[in-house]
Order: sequence, then structure tokens, then C-alpha cells
Amino acid sequence: PGGPQGHRRRSHVAYLEKSPPKVAMAAEEAGSGGGGGAGGAAWSIAADKLEAAARVVDECDALIVLAGAGLGVDSGLPDFRSKEGFWRAYPPFKKAGRDFSQVSNPESFTRDPRLGWGFFGHRHALYTAARPHDGYAVLRRWCARKRLGHFVFTSNVDGAFFEAGFGADRVAECHGSIRHLQCLHPHACRGGAYGDGSWWEDGGEGEGAPQLAGLKVDAETFLASEPLPKCKHCGGLARPNILMFGDGLWASARTDAQEARMQEFLLNLPAGARVGVAAL
Repeated sequence: PGGPQGHRRRSHVAYLEKSPPKVAMAAEEAGSGGGGGAGGAAWSIAADKLEAAARVVDECDALIVLAGAGLGVDSGLPDFRSKEGFWRAYPPFKKAGRDFSQVSNPESFTRDPRLGWGFFGHRHALYTAARPHDGYAVLRRWCARKRLGHFVFTSNVDGAFFEAGFGADRVAECHGSIRHLQCLHPHACRGGAYGDGSWWEDGGEGEGAPQLAGLKVDAETFLASEPLPKCKHCGGLARPNILMFGDGLWASARTDAQEARMQEFLLNLPAGARVGVAAL
């Protein structure tokens, strides 16, 4: 998970690369060293469990990586797992009494587009400025050693796995991507709600100048300034190609294609293959 626990995740990932005896020693050090008090003890991992996990990673034929928001904490990204965590990152929304689910919502773009794009514009700047931490490189090394390959399934929208060098054909982003756009009203747009035309990469090949890189967001109010990103098909307001709360307007074609590739990968694994799952 995220929060203070997330800051210890990277070292635990690194421990799994060591040989089993060293893994046990490292786990003991993690349980007795830094972090202090009950919090440190609660996050320690028993040596035998850590050793068993290392053995699974080492001996499996194929590896599935399941990654959530906590993986980004060591890259300096907030995880929004609690109201207080969200409000620490975005104080104006605390004053307004609005939590993450109320801001990360299509209605934010309908009721106040400057607020919707203020929040997501700031997140885009934060995510694109962040660099994948060392744990991503560790995961790549694990995956590279698997004779039957690997696949990543993540709820993160930051695109960090691609920045870390994972192949586009080996990642499924179940909540979409903050680096891609779609029309706010895809069913009424000539780009449509389905198919490849319903989404596009911001500033991608053949898409013209990026719109998000130049988006200005007030640091005090978190309101975006005009011009706001526009749909490349109809000229109306664009939004991130992200599955939000209460979202019936998400153009899911890109994620659907990713998940179809993952399903094909799993179905084509031979009988008897040992599949390891790393949930992070």
C-alpha cells in the first residue's frame, strides 16, 4: 500500500533479488532497523515469507506483475488513498470539502472545466516530471529472465512502466492513461466512443503539438487557464483517457486492446507452466 509503508516497498523489492540466505538476513534487518516504533514492526516481513517469495520469482516460467498506486510513492507521487492524503496534496479541495472521488469525476469537466483540467493538468505535470525509481529496473530484470515472458497489469495511469522501458505490448493499464486524451462527449463526437479513433496520445506521432505540456495551472487555486485541451475530432472539450469515478463516458478502446493482449498471453501459456504473480 501507499503512505509511509510505500517508502519501504523499494527495499523489499530489492531484497527479492538476493539469494535466499541473504534474503533472510535482509528481512531481519528490515524488521529491526529504521522505521521505528510499532509502524516499523508492522511493516516488517517474516524472513521465511520473503525467502518463499524470492523462490517463486526465481523459479517461475512466466511472471505477472500487478501494480497499484503504492509503487509510485518512491518516485514522489501521492497515492490519494485517504481524504487527508488527497487534501495534503491539494489544499484548495479541502476548503471546498471535495474528496478525490468528487474531483476525479467527469462532472468536474462538465460543471467547471477549469477545475477538472486544473486537477488533471497538475497530475500530468507531476507524473511526467517523475522518474521511475530503482524498483522498476529490478522488475525489468526479473521479467527479462522469464523464458515464457511476462505481463504487467496496473491500475496506475502515470505511464511509468513505459518510461522504465517495458514494452507497450506487455502492459495493460486498466484505468487508462493520463498521457492520452479523448472527447468529453465521445458518443456525440464523430470520433466515436469505440475504436482507435476514440482516443489519442497527447502530442503523439501525427497528433500535432501536445496540449497538456503547455497547460497552465494556478498553484494556489488549482484552476487551469484557457485554452483548455480540445478534442481533435470535433473541437469540443477533451478530457484524459482515464476511467474516473461514476464514469459512463470513458472511451475504453485502448485499454480493451491491452487487456485482450494480456488474455492472449495467458491463454497461450503451455500446460504445466509455472506462473509467478508479483503484487506490488
